[in-house]
Amino acid sequence: MDGLYEQFRIALHQVWQRRWLAIAVAWGVALLGWLVIALIPNSYEAKARLVVQMQSILPNQIGMNPDDRQAQLLRLQQKLTSNENLVRVVRRTDLNSLVASEAELPEIVSGLRERIQVVAQPDGMIEITARSDLAGFSNGQNARTAAATVQGLIDLFIERNLSGDRQE
Repeated sequence: MDGLYEQFRIALHQVWQRRWLAIAVAWGVALLGWLVIALIPNSYEAKARLVVQMQSILPNQIGMNPDDRQAQLLRLQQKLTSNENLVRVVRRTDLNSLVASEAELPEIVSGLRERIQVVAQPDGMIEITARSDLAGFSNGQNARTAAATVQGLIDLFIERNLSGDRQE
């Protein structure tokens, strides 16, 4: 045990002899770590859950079983993420500033489709999630874009239902 204590004391003495080198290395590692963390882009995410009433009261008595309800939720999910609806969302959000010409619109819509997720849940709900981490946007713009994307999809859903256009 005495030998172990002696080795520890020698190692501690060696570190103390080179303390400025150790401090410089520690600062270098810390600065490099801070730089790497600063370069990680911020990602903003917005979520919403919608309750979808497929039929009026007592849907099982009028011939609509849970499988039919789930199929309608899936059709609604596909309709919300259609090109037509995503173009409308792009036009209503800050993403419109990225559209320099009509030829670039399909690329931006494709990018939007990758950043949104519409999930039909078995309990008759739809969860809409949008993520925004665009490099050319500030943190505030990314946050607004994520929230506006979800709100745009909700608005489209409500517009379709109020106009009587069924989501099938």
